[in-house]
Amino acid sequence: MPPDLDRGTQRRLSTSFDSGASTYAASRPAYPVKAGAWLVGDVPAYVLDLAAGTGALTSVLEALGHHVVAAEHGLSMLSTMRSTGCAVPSVQARAEALPFAPGSFDAVTVATAFHWFDAAAALPQIASVLRTGGRLGLVWNTRDEPDVWPRRFGELLRSVQPDQLSGNWATASVEEVRQSPLFERPQYCEFRHTQEVDRDGLIGLVASRSYVTAMELHRRRELFERVGQLFDAAADGGQSLGLPYRAQCWVFDRR
Repeated sequence: MPPDLDRGTQRRLSTSFDSGASTYAASRPAYPVKAGAWLVGDVPAYVLDLAAGTGALTSVLEALGHHVVAAEHGLSMLSTMRSTGCAVPSVQARAEALPFAPGSFDAVTVATAFHWFDAAAALPQIASVLRTGGRLGLVWNTRDEPDVWPRRFGELLRSVQPDQLSGNWATASVEEVRQSPLFERPQYCEFRHTQEVDRDGLIGLVASRSYVTAMELHRRRELFERVGQLFDAAADGGQSLGLPYRAQCWVFDRR
């Protein structure tokens, strides 16, 4: 959970994604195939993709030949995932209450979502559904800001982000797992990739963020206008821009 975020606000923000599932699916960046392979391995495995959202990582793992089950608490997110053609078995479930038998999976993956969990409740659930020696794979798509326009985009987002949502969510989440007696031997790798976005896509990417969804309507409209102006200035007549990311990946072994 993000630092300094109370449980009530955490639950409200984490469920806000469901109201904009189609925007989320259309706007959020994908995950590199190499990241999926590193998280789970090359040998076909039974994988639970937890907090699967609209299936961005789920579809990568399925294409790699793994036997994937998707768990997601938002019904609209699940429906959107199914409508995109991702046909893996899926269930509505939270990380804190998983409806699977002990030792059901070789791996559990969580893509840009572990920070929304109540780690104290979720980690025992995850450990239970993993076989002994199974792995927990965490990944965050983190924006890179090597050039002027991505940096200005980041500054704009940070200017409207609530203070309690600031900080490095990935680092805080990884530390929670690192301190758990249920997991050991963390490994890290990152994969650089680029999301191509047009003007509407960049606005949609902003609209898909939890704290933007929670804004008053007039503030959202003002923000979207500023995002559009930023795109116009950076694209300089072009139709798209490349937004750089690092897929930051951690793997933990279950004890």
